[in-house]
Amino acid sequence: MIDVAESLDEHTLNIFTAKCLDYVPNTYTFSKNLAESVIQEYSSSLPCAIVRPSMVYPSLKEPMPGWIDNVYGPIGLAIGGGKGIIRIGYCNKYTVEDTVPVDIVTKAILVVSWKLGLTNFTAGFTFVLNCTSQTPMTHQNVIKLCRPILTEVPVEGMVWTTSQTITDNFTLYYILTILLHILPAMLIDMILKFSGRRPILVRLQRKLYVVNRALGYYGCNEWKFSNVNSLTLMSSISPDDWNMFSFDYSNFNSKEYYK
Repeated sequence: MIDVAESLDEHTLNIFTAKCLDYVPNTYTFSKNLAESVIQEYSSSLPCAIVRPSMVYPSLKEPMPGWIDNVYGPIGLAIGGGKGIIRIGYCNKYTVEDTVPVDIVTKAILVVSWKLGLTNFTAGFTFVLNCTSQTPMTHQNVIKLCRPILTEVPVEGMVWTTSQTITDNFTLYYILTILLHILPAMLIDMILKFSGRRPILVRLQRKLYVVNRALGYYGCNEWKFSNVNSLTLMSSISPDDWNMFSFDYSNFNSKEYYK
């Protein structure tokens, strides 16, 4: 697939992409599918496992609370909402925001690798672990939880008071995007231009719109994943290693985490 992408011209590649994405919502999901197919092929000769995390969020404890190495995807939208740049989100307020801290995912990968090394190799078998939220919350409840936190601990560089509206009606979302995102951005950019500074907000809002639309598929739908393998794997961790390697965080404080 990489050879095909590097050898085709842009026009042909766009046509090819449209056909390949006929059954998946975006290239992100498609590439994940390809990666799992490669692992399945190698499972006939190597012990293989697949760890499937949901939306990866900042760390719970390690290397420090709140650590993350990028601001793309849902993290970028969360920061934009905290700064008051994002006022409208494209998602269903009643669907679960399935997130998992990055250090929990890391621990799960380590424990899966350990278990795989102790298990007799079976050709063609791939161990699959769904690393998903252990304290599920709807999008609406997350916003309700974060509003008082943003008042208590405001984000640096705020441009507007935080107030988020979410809807799964695309027409309404599009209209509100123009009213609450594009028009204010144009006004502020005009002020910046007249004051001799570089206008940036309209360009930023375009990028945020693309991200919001891409994530809208996941925000407007909900999936339920089996965590049987996760529970079984955690039960095999010894008491001496539990504090260091356990990826159970069902008793953590949501308010303190988001703060």
